[in-house]
Amino acid sequence: MASQTTKRPASEQVNLLENVKAVLLDIEGTTTPITFVHDKLLGYVKENLKEYLSSRFESEEVQADVDALRVQAASDKEAGVEGAVEIAAKEEELEKVVQSVVDNVAWQMENDRKSDSVKQLQGHMWRDAYKTGKVQGEVFDDVVDALKAFKAADLRVFSYSSAPADTQKLLFGYSEKGDLSEFFAGNFDSSTGAKTEKESYTAVAGEIDVSPAEVLFVTDLPREAAPAAEAGVKVAVIVRDGNTALTEEEKSQYTVINSLSEVRSSNDDDEPPAKKAAPEVVAEESNGAEEEEEDDDLGDVDDEEVDEEAGEEEAAN
Repeated sequence: MASQTTKRPASEQVNLLENVKAVLLDIEGTTTPITFVHDKLLGYVKENLKEYLSSRFESEEVQADVDALRVQAASDKEAGVEGAVEIAAKEEELEKVVQSVVDNVAWQMENDRKSDSVKQLQGHMWRDAYKTGKVQGEVFDDVVDALKAFKAADLRVFSYSSAPADTQKLLFGYSEKGDLSEFFAGNFDSSTGAKTEKESYTAVAGEIDVSPAEVLFVTDLPREAAPAAEAGVKVAVIVRDGNTALTEEEKSQYTVINSLSEVRSSNDDDEPPAKKAAPEVVAEESNGAEEEEEDDDLGDVDDEEVDEEAGEEEAAN
């Protein structure tokens, strides 16, 4: 895909951090390449699911995962869902049960269903993969320096994803660029609300005890930028290679940046300036089929387990 990056004249500079006390970062397509989720995380599950289940099938955690999938499969069958794959009963031979789970999960992933039962199993697999070094979280090259700059400016930084907060912690805590969790004051997920709803951003501001106008939200998706702006949050839409291209109309509606390095105060003029947003934001969907609800596909794990593992690793170091 051709690069979307463009240089902007100095006359279009805008101070994105003016009066800002907190920076809210989207993950997929903003801090992290979309390919990491779709190729590496989902690919890991597809390639390792059978071995993962077979090697620890008797564990309480895996049994709970399989039970949840079995309940989902039964519900799908009762509802007459086309192509639904049943899971063998507990009394069946282990190999048959494992294969039926593999087939069910593969069917759900192929159909992009993202059921809670699948996300739960995926999250447990990814937690194990992160902890053992089989997977490392990916972030764009500009992210670390930006996080350091935000910290130096006494700005609180939060991530916001449809993926559970626990798996956001894993991605940043076990990243290929080291443990980045120290730079985040918190992580928001769909329990706060969908990123496509105005009320979600009002809730975020309330939870971190600032006004919406004191929050800068950076995302790659105009359908998330629109409700945030409507809530009074300052918004920047970031352009990354590999992301869905912005329309000319979207470019005119939002402050558009090409790198998180552009999110800086007016006192730092070394980086290319951001483009000024139009004075009025139109909260409309665009890009047709591309406007479906985004799910960052980062899985689901238990918060206590994440914190415990982080503590174990810190002790080991």
